[in-house]
Amino acid sequence: MSDPHVKAGFDDTEPEAQYVLIFSIAIIVTIVATMLFVTAYYDAAHDKLVYERQQLPINEDLRNLRTRADNELHSYGYVDKTAGQVRIPIERAMELVLTEAAEGKPKYPTTPYIVKKEEPVAVAGAIPGAKPGEAPAAAPAGGHAVAPAAPAHK
Repeated sequence: MSDPHVKAGFDDTEPEAQYVLIFSIAIIVTIVATMLFVTAYYDAAHDKLVYERQQLPINEDLRNLRTRADNELHSYGYVDKTAGQVRIPIERAMELVLTEAAEGKPKYPTTPYIVKKEEPVAVAGAIPGAKPGEAPAAAPAGGHAVAPAAPAHK
């Protein structure tokens, strides 16, 4: 009982290429799926551990800091008693700022940090190049007067 394809103790037939290809693809897909699953599992477990250990419990020092800050923001007190500096609640400070601004006499700089250049405005009766306070003369030819450009802020 000897196989006609077997000579000298080994098989000289070619393997089925389609089965080898299917088997190789299945192994690659299985390895990639396993790697993705392990990575996702590790990330989820790590995130859960970080949340439970660091973000969930509120540190006593943080709680004390927040309490002290809230007390300072919402109460009266001395900043420096010898210099006569006091602290007022933030709600009262905002009321005072609004009142002073409405009266036009703030005790602090109120100009914005970013100053936009003003666009020239057309004013009826204004003559280009005319000085402020001059009486308007006759309108230029064409019947339209245009005000000079506003000076640039420095």
